[in-house]
Amino acid sequence: MYKLKVLGIVWVTVMGLSVGGCFKREMTAQQYLESAKAFYAEADYARARVQLRNALRKKETLAQAYYYLALVAEKDDNIFIAFADINRAQELAPEDTDIAIKAAEYWVLTVQFKKAVAAMTSLLKQPDRLSQDQYAKAYPVLIAGLIGLQQYPQALQSVDEGLLKVDAQDDNALHELRALKIVALKFLARFDEALELVNRLRAARPDDINAELLRLEINELKGDTSGVEAALQRLMVLDPEQARYPLALAQRFYQRQRVDEAINILEQYNQQQPTNTLVKRALLEVLEHQEPGRASALLNTFLEQLPNDTGLIFYRAGLLLRGNQLADAGAALQSLVASPQLDIHTQAKAQLLLASVLRAEGKQSQALTLLNDALSSSPLNADLLALRARVALDLQRYDIALKDAQSVLSQQVDDIEALELTGHIYGVLGDKVREAKTYEHILQLAPNHAKARSIHIRELIKAQKFSAAQRYLSSVTPADRQTADWQLRHLELLMAQKLWPQASVQLDALEQSAVLDWRLVFLRAKIALGQGELAHAKALFQQVLQEQPAYVEAYSGLASVVENNKGVESVEVIRWLAKLIEQNPTAVPAYALKAKLERSVGRNAVATFRQGVLHNVNWLQGYKLLADEQLFNGRHQAAIDVYNQALEQHPLNGFLLLSQALLYQKVKQYSRAQENYETLLTQSNSLVVRNNYALLLVDTPALRNEQSIRKAVQITADFVDTDRYEFLDTYGWVQFWAGDLKAAEHTLRVALKNTAHLDVKYHLARVYQAQKNDSALEQLLHELPLEQLPEQQQVRFKALMFTKTE
Repeated sequence: MYKLKVLGIVWVTVMGLSVGGCFKREMTAQQYLESAKAFYAEADYARARVQLRNALRKKETLAQAYYYLALVAEKDDNIFIAFADINRAQELAPEDTDIAIKAAEYWVLTVQFKKAVAAMTSLLKQPDRLSQDQYAKAYPVLIAGLIGLQQYPQALQSVDEGLLKVDAQDDNALHELRALKIVALKFLARFDEALELVNRLRAARPDDINAELLRLEINELKGDTSGVEAALQRLMVLDPEQARYPLALAQRFYQRQRVDEAINILEQYNQQQPTNTLVKRALLEVLEHQEPGRASALLNTFLEQLPNDTGLIFYRAGLLLRGNQLADAGAALQSLVASPQLDIHTQAKAQLLLASVLRAEGKQSQALTLLNDALSSSPLNADLLALRARVALDLQRYDIALKDAQSVLSQQVDDIEALELTGHIYGVLGDKVREAKTYEHILQLAPNHAKARSIHIRELIKAQKFSAAQRYLSSVTPADRQTADWQLRHLELLMAQKLWPQASVQLDALEQSAVLDWRLVFLRAKIALGQGELAHAKALFQQVLQEQPAYVEAYSGLASVVENNKGVESVEVIRWLAKLIEQNPTAVPAYALKAKLERSVGRNAVATFRQGVLHNVNWLQGYKLLADEQLFNGRHQAAIDVYNQALEQHPLNGFLLLSQALLYQKVKQYSRAQENYETLLTQSNSLVVRNNYALLLVDTPALRNEQSIRKAVQITADFVDTDRYEFLDTYGWVQFWAGDLKAAEHTLRVALKNTAHLDVKYHLARVYQAQKNDSALEQLLHELPLEQLPEQQQVRFKALMFTKTE
């Protein structure tokens, strides 16, 4: 039997060799995946990546292949590629526990702490999904997220839970949880408890250098700096190849003005580890501030020793940039970008710096091309996206700028720089509502943010919340009250309240403390207009326009001066605006004002809007205004054609698709609106898009069926977690049509706690009617002031009164 078995193996082997050259059986996706796992286990990441790509070629929806691609990218330090792959894996397999934990790890790494905490909290409530090993991975991610959110007491509670759940024999997992507990205790300033736990960790693992570093940090926070330098020197002896200890010691010396000692320690370590770029760069940075000539000579020496070292090339480019030598910096970076040896992360960094140089040189188009290329390889790199948004803004490519800024925010929800950029773009586009909401978010994160405060006051004034605006202005420090910005906001408040004499006094004070040139003349003109001094106001507005002929607000002021003169002077202002547009075809606000005045004197404004979008193809709001004008004139198809024309210039632009969808709904072309919403859903997870689409599906009899209701349920599933009444209302209404009356009632009642909106009340009334709950229905209808409602609202509520159950 044994011989037969061996012979059989030999025979199969021989046959395999004999036919292998002419026939090779194709592996399945699963076989490719198993092969990739084997290569990964052997640390052969290049071959693992090839097999994973082969697996996806056979089956594009194989979540495990994306999961292992993320692990491979992580080994190569390609964090952005790993992030993209793990997100794709989770989309394909949302119930896979290993994938969920790894995705949450990346959310912590990319500062999406709320998302990570929510995911791990949900997962840990499902013990049937978790093995002991997965508990050991999930709890540290949850705790790291809570620490990132500065929820330190909750982090400590989760540590205690984790210590009970994790296998008592898993020393590594227990050690990691205790280390995280030390971090939370440190942030809570419970230093004695933290030190006690640190000492226990060090006793269990005397060679744990991280525990020693925690001890040093906590002692320093307590004000005990004795022994820190000696401890760092001891660590340098214990682990001579670890650069962070000499770097930390040199930093301490430098911060304490002991520059020679910092240079000495770095030079010593550089001699011991001549290929360590981090130490070389630290040495160069210290010397750059103390002895620039020596730093430059030493950099050249280092580059001779390590000519292909990317860290040193980056440093040289940075040195040139700091010296404003843009051309030389660009040349250094260009050679780096062209290098085939760069990994994807380093290449992205080089492309980012080179694009920054090109932008500084005024070569925005070249910068945009370079960034497009960089993002094709690193599509989720937040730094690349942020820079492309700024370059696109320079080029007035607002659709790209807004999309990229929002992409950054999807990764880093509380990134103030990305929020500033988004708010600025909304301001440029004239979307004051979204601009205000964005800066409101910034204000929550940074209460002293100057522009956010300024816009917050503007919004309070706009909403006529004058007392709140006054309280906010009064809450600033005495030093802030001396600033021109504070005085301007105070002046705006007085003008909004029509307190013209006080406003005039405030303007006098502002003229003495700030140099605002023609802008002060403009404000003086508005005060004169408010006081009824029309001739004086007109003269001042004209004075502003002599200095700033493109300042549309001054034309708007003139329009206000002449609006009561039977249109004669309005026509004159229209002529002025036409001349301004002729001289400056990109003066977008001029078109809007000209159209407004044309309508006020009974003229058709279509030609003005058409001219505006012809000369400003990126003026998205202009297309909407033109479409609205066509609709106002009863030309429905012409309005639709405006959006079609706009979408030729801006294919798949979300603002245009959504605006056109709303137009389709208005003219009852519901299937066309549905097509737009389906396209929008492939691009964005926008709450507004999903809200509007769900309502279209359930409110339109021609579209409403079992399939469309299921779709509405699917796309509004997460609305139940929001605190916005509009989305809660939609969720409840969709659940009504889906037949879940209990969920519908609960959600609509929650929504009514935040609003008295009639739609919410009507939807809840329909739920009561379907439940045959006559008493609740009668109570709701009784509380309505029916006779005071608009006629259409009266009709629909009265219809419910007559259809109550017997």
